[in-house]
Amino acid sequence: AIGQVAAGYRIPQVLPQLTRHANDYCQYYLADTVSKLEEQIAQTILVVLSMFPASAKDTALSYIAQIEEHQANESFAQLKQLSLVSVENNRSALLPLARDYVAKELLPEASSKAGNQLRKRWLLWHQTLLAAHQPLYWREWYDYTPIDTEWENIQAAMEWCIATADYEGFSKLWPLLRGYTHL
Repeated sequence: AIGQVAAGYRIPQVLPQLTRHANDYCQYYLADTVSKLEEQIAQTILVVLSMFPASAKDTALSYIAQIEEHQANESFAQLKQLSLVSVENNRSALLPLARDYVAKELLPEASSKAGNQLRKRWLLWHQTLLAAHQPLYWREWYDYTPIDTEWENIQAAMEWCIATADYEGFSKLWPLLRGYTHL
């Protein structure tokens, strides 16, 4: 309701939606709030963010969405104002109800051209991240803190590759985790 008021709705328009028993008000609020973002950078960020089960670096979101960071900053502020994301330490997290809605309603199917390109950039981001944190010798002790921070997201990428039989994506990610999983 707060997000709706922030988006310009008046309280008398918003409050009746809370009392309708036949109406899924979460669906109503999310659908209406997200529809106001249609064809905006903020909507693209929401879609990309829905692929991450945990918070994601803002630089990752900008890379995957193929937008400039200065454009993304404005959109992050807009999404935070609408109570769709939480932003902390240059990391953004989509709130759970919003994640479910966006993933269901807006995330393009992986089989579509847009969905395929989005997933490829998503996997490439994880590959780049992992490659940047590879020790010279995989059996040596190495500080894997950056990978620990991203582990939930990396794991989701690996599971997505398995679920969709994306052998190529999996075969690029798995070797980069050799030292990490060894420890």
